[in-house]
Amino acid sequence: MTLSLLVVLSIGLLAYEAFRAGGRSIEVVEDSLRHRDAVQEAQRAVQQAVVTLDHYLLTGDLTDRSRFVSLALQVDQAIAVLSLSAPEGGEDPAALTELRRKWRQFRAQAEVILALPDPVGNAQRARLATQVDGLARDLVRQLEALHAPYHARIAATVASSRALQRKIGPAILLFTFLLLLSRLVFARYLTTALVRPLNIFTHAARALGQGDLDARVTVRGNDELAYLGRAFNAMAETLQRRLTELHALSEVSHTIREVSDRQALFADLTARIARLLDAEQCTIVLRDEASGDFLPQWPAYGMTQEQVTLGRFPADRAAVLLDHLPTNEALIVNDPEQAEGLMADLTKAWGERSLLIARLQVEDRVLGGIRVANKRSGEGFTRDDARLLDLIAGQAALVIEKLNLYQQQEANLRRRRAESQALSAIATAAVTASDLETVLETALN
Repeated sequence: MTLSLLVVLSIGLLAYEAFRAGGRSIEVVEDSLRHRDAVQEAQRAVQQAVVTLDHYLLTGDLTDRSRFVSLALQVDQAIAVLSLSAPEGGEDPAALTELRRKWRQFRAQAEVILALPDPVGNAQRARLATQVDGLARDLVRQLEALHAPYHARIAATVASSRALQRKIGPAILLFTFLLLLSRLVFARYLTTALVRPLNIFTHAARALGQGDLDARVTVRGNDELAYLGRAFNAMAETLQRRLTELHALSEVSHTIREVSDRQALFADLTARIARLLDAEQCTIVLRDEASGDFLPQWPAYGMTQEQVTLGRFPADRAAVLLDHLPTNEALIVNDPEQAEGLMADLTKAWGERSLLIARLQVEDRVLGGIRVANKRSGEGFTRDDARLLDLIAGQAALVIEKLNLYQQQEANLRRRRAESQALSAIATAAVTASDLETVLETALN
């Protein structure tokens, strides 16, 4: 019993000693890391301060003063941290005292530079910059020297830990083996549960960045990685859809601007819109300037000429169409029962299961609209479809208006040509005729 108690007590003492040694090692390492971070922070701040001073010497920018004050505050804070991590006894080591002295020299030189009101000449700027660089190099070297003793402290701690390891012996080896085994199992678990999905995300993101818009990740479960995977896939799908829309819109805009024939314009435009929105029908409806009626234009995609002639909107009922063509976005009617009045009649006559209408408008004048009907997939139109049709309608309205003006100019030109020919004939008759009756007869003809 006594031997068992001694063994248990010995194991307990060894465990307690190992615990204390481990605690001391942790304190030394934490202190060293904190000290290293403070040294690196001070070095970065000093280097940035040198850059700031060089910029001030070159430009005289007043904002460099406030930036230097901020950097100086960072160095002061780092030195304060270094003071707190000084060896026991309450006094700073000689290296820390020397560091403070060199920092005061550097700061005094910087204040002299920042007190200069305007950019200085090249010679003076070079001299001041050389002085600042020299002080900065001394300061950085002093910071490195200040951190050197901590390497010795870490080495001593490591030696103490190794001695303790040899003292504990087989027990440490056993615990180490068990710890390594558990680490391997845990690392394997992390590789399977975390690293592998992250690698999949990395490959998918790289493929997406290289232009493979079909890149997706496989999503399983409902954890955070699954949520991230769904978000990534949604982003990729949105990007693919937007790029497809932009390419299609660019192609449509480029094509319709090159068409000068009215019927060719309507045929090409309706076909492209229908393919872009995956629709069965597409019709352009324009206002007739003479009667005020809204008339579907032929050719139309997915419709016969007889069906198109059924879609005349009389002038006295044109407000029905205007009310259903909002100015800010296209109208979506995915339920035919929502349609009313003349639109309901057309919906039934044209067999429309879902409907999308966008206004054709140039400034404040309404030229008409674009009607797109029946998604081939059987689903309804979406806000993305409406947004895309609005963009196309804006381009199409400008082209149609340009085409109308062109046709009006041609008509005016033909009329003026006919008038010119008539006046020429009258003038010729007036010169060659022998009496007034012949001249009047030529003018009437």
